[in-house]
Amino acid sequence: MSLYLMYFLIAIIATTLGSITGMGGGIIMKPILDYLNHYNIETIGILSSVTVLFMAIVSISRQLIKYRKFSPKAALFLSSSSILGGIFGERILNVLVLNLSHESVKLIQNFILSILLILIFLYVLNKKSLPSYKFRNALVFFIVGCLLGILASFLGIGGGPINVAILIFFFSFDTKEAAFYSLVTILFSQLSKITTVYLTKGFSGYDLKVLPFMVLGGILGGLIGSHLNNAFEENKIEIVFNCIVIFMFIVCMVNIVNVLVI
Repeated sequence: MSLYLMYFLIAIIATTLGSITGMGGGIIMKPILDYLNHYNIETIGILSSVTVLFMAIVSISRQLIKYRKFSPKAALFLSSSSILGGIFGERILNVLVLNLSHESVKLIQNFILSILLILIFLYVLNKKSLPSYKFRNALVFFIVGCLLGILASFLGIGGGPINVAILIFFFSFDTKEAAFYSLVTILFSQLSKITTVYLTKGFSGYDLKVLPFMVLGGILGGLIGSHLNNAFEENKIEIVFNCIVIFMFIVCMVNIVNVLVI
């Protein structure tokens, strides 16, 4: 299998699943690209972020065309604050890359992600018996958006199940609502990350030859995933969500072992 076809398939599968569940696709792509180890940490982050950005644009556009009900206030404050979070998360990553080896940064990212995946899985399994809140305060939307933007940019995952679980916990959104607002924060956090890279370092130092194929996969994944999101019932989306969380936890553990063994 050619390198271009492999990365196209990774992108379309990841973004289809990410669009269905609101994970965005980066949560799937980033650990897999770490495992393949074809590129360094920074290049993997750019490949994942740009692909997820195009997926989010397509998916959100299609869902808005379908007249999905949403709160303009929630969308505004989550998106604006995720921009700030995305810039801050990218700066944290740059500091670590400058002071640590790429393998050490990869280890930190996968360790943090694996812990978050465990917590999210336990929360989703027990969310009916756990408290949730129904905040509609602009400040809370802003703080949560900042947090999600930092995690999305620093981990290079777009947001993933972290977004969905936190949005359900703080705002009592159902799974479909949380998936939509998750994609909104993913869109703006990744846009801010990419803009920050462009304005500070530019893209000339990155090996991005597979990026056009990944972007094509991301666009198709956004189209397919948004259609399936509208077609699937709530319980089916939750099943897909849980299966992805388990699979990605396993991939993270494999990455951690590989780094430690090396």
